[in-house]
Amino acid sequence: MDLKKTVLAVLLVVVLSIVALLVSGVVVLVDEEQEAEVETRFSITEMGRAGQYGYVIYDFAGEGNLTLISYRKETSREITIIDDDEGMEMDRLEEFAEMFKPLEKYGYTIKISDRRKIGDGIYVVPTGAMPTYVLDDIISNATDGVVIYIGSKNFVLRGGLSERNWYDELTPWQKDRILVYESTSLGKYLEDGDFTGVDDILENKWSFERKAVYPLSGQGRKTSKIEMTEGDYIRVLYDLKDRKGITDSVKLKEETNILNPNPESIYPWGDSTLTFYLNKSNGTAFLSVFKDGNEVKSEMLKRVTNGSVFVKRLQFKEPGEYILHVRDNSGVIASGILHLKDLGITYVGKTGFNYFFRVTVDGAPLDDAEVTAGLKDSEMRKKFYVDGGDLVMGANLQKGENIFVIDIE
Repeated sequence: MDLKKTVLAVLLVVVLSIVALLVSGVVVLVDEEQEAEVETRFSITEMGRAGQYGYVIYDFAGEGNLTLISYRKETSREITIIDDDEGMEMDRLEEFAEMFKPLEKYGYTIKISDRRKIGDGIYVVPTGAMPTYVLDDIISNATDGVVIYIGSKNFVLRGGLSERNWYDELTPWQKDRILVYESTSLGKYLEDGDFTGVDDILENKWSFERKAVYPLSGQGRKTSKIEMTEGDYIRVLYDLKDRKGITDSVKLKEETNILNPNPESIYPWGDSTLTFYLNKSNGTAFLSVFKDGNEVKSEMLKRVTNGSVFVKRLQFKEPGEYILHVRDNSGVIASGILHLKDLGITYVGKTGFNYFFRVTVDGAPLDDAEVTAGLKDSEMRKKFYVDGGDLVMGANLQKGENIFVIDIE
């Protein structure tokens, strides 16, 4: 690692904080100019797959969170709650249905039905035992609906209660159609007070693979990614205070030729090596690199012959996700993602001779790291430790301008 670049990258952040706040060795409160309020917005410009990741490129303004979900099965946003009079303790069904109302602001529709059948939407079956008309539909694959079931895995309803280990009869694909909350009845489930239905539906828990949460603040265009191994779809959930929404991708084709930069995550002062192999190409092949939808690098590759090996050094300055494409006349033939970490160091305050800083990487507190720090133009350097994002440095500052220089290895 080039420590000179490390020092410079950190120095720029620290100088702005310390010089602004530590004039003449005392803490001075500085009124920042109020920025004009920006109307909250969120729009997606691209969703796709690169290497083992799915990604989304979006334009936003505001403060909140972006959540990405990778999942296996596509589902509609029509929710039907089945009112089956054979179900156990169904008298609180209306109260139960009200608990799904928050989903309406994400575009879901919710209704109660006493029809004993399911279709291609989401069907909530809170009957305590599995109705055989629901089970028959799942086993025969008659529809493509999803079932959210409250009850036992070893009882069924058919004109009465009977024992049957029905869940063990299902294939893995069929289990991707059902989410089970084990309970003896709807009444018992509500008494337990462990309702997670809204979050579970938003996250498609019946076919959930994984999720990634990104804090958002400010405005601009960004790219966020999520690892995908078994999933075929991405769901985007955004919550920017007064603006909330949900967007699902189309089915994303799995990439067979993956570009793996080494390492795949670096600081802006570092570099990564990309080694890849091509057996053939349809015309001239290019290595292209995109950041937030804009091409930032394009390089024509030498002629491809059987077993051609390419080694490229990747180095960029701006933090974020860099999408790597190798393409020829047929389109993209290999892809991957390189991540540049976003390092932040913020001066927090002082107590006596102790000065407090907040250190983050990609918005999350840096934990269990060692830094070497000292004052500019001083030969004295000391080691300090970052714990949970908190860095405390002891120093006896002189009157005038004091600049801390911090090396993070």
